[in-house]
Amino acid sequence: MLNNQEIRLMAKKQGIRMWEVAKRLGVSEATMTRMLRADLSASDQQRIVTAINDLRKEALVNASK
Repeated sequence: MLNNQEIRLMAKKQGIRMWEVAKRLGVSEATMTRMLRADLSASDQQRIVTAINDLRKEALVNASK
């Protein structure tokens, strides 16, 4: 799957800030930062990628209104 740097880059390319991902996941920005310091489990990686993708979809829908 993706490493933590790739996850950060994915969010950045899609215009999603990590604090937004943290909020979506129900954790603080500080917790999100700490999570990304070490290798993530496959399930945590998937949760974060899903949150990024969902936030991007919402941003696109809101932009089209």
